[in-house]
Amino acid sequence: MLIVSLLMLLLNGGCDGNTQLVKAIRDRDITKVERLLKSGIDVNSRVDSEGRTAIMLAALEGISELTQLLIDHGADTRMSDKHGRTALHFGARVGDCLTISVLVSHGAVINPQNDRQYTALMEAANSGKAEAVVCLVNLGAEIDRQDGGDFTALMHAVWSHDLKTVEALLDAGADQTKRNSQGDTALDIASSLSNPKGIDILLLRRR
Repeated sequence: MLIVSLLMLLLNGGCDGNTQLVKAIRDRDITKVERLLKSGIDVNSRVDSEGRTAIMLAALEGISELTQLLIDHGADTRMSDKHGRTALHFGARVGDCLTISVLVSHGAVINPQNDRQYTALMEAANSGKAEAVVCLVNLGAEIDRQDGGDFTALMHAVWSHDLKTVEALLDAGADQTKRNSQGDTALDIASSLSNPKGIDILLLRRR
C-alpha cells in the first residue's frame, strides 16, 4: 500500500492530492480540478494552515463555475476556517455576484459571522465591493447587523472610503443612527477621517 502511495506521489510530480487541488484552483484550471475530484479526493478536507477548504479558495478566486463544480462533488458551503470565515466571506471580499449567488443557492448561511463577528456583507463593504453589497442585500443579508466592535456594514464602507458602497448601503436602507462601541455613528467616522470623497456630505444629505 505504501509503495502504491509513493508511486502515485511520483506520478503527480511529488505533490499530494490537496497540494495539486490548491494549485489547480489558483491556476483557475477547471479541467484539472474536475480530474482531481473524479479521482476521489476529499473535497471538504482542510488544504492549508488557515483551515480553508477548496470551496473557500475557489470563492476567493471569484470563479462561479469552479465553485459550482466543487458543490456538484459534495463541497460543504457552510464550513468555516480556523478564523470562522466561510466561502461566502471570501466570495463577498472578492465581490463576484455569481459566486455569491451560487453559494447561497446551495445552502450557504447568508449572515455568517467570523471570529470578529464580521458578516459577508461587512466583508464586501470593507473591500469596497458595491455590486456584492447589492447582491447580498437582495439575497437577504441583514444590513444593520453589528460586529464585535459594534460596526455595521455602513461603518465599514465609510472606513474603506468607498463612496459607491456607502451609497449602495444607504439605498438599501442602512440605519445611520447605529453607534459602535465607541459611541460613533457612520457620520462621526466619516468626519473623523476627513473623508476626501464626500462621504460625509452624502451621509448628511441622506439623514
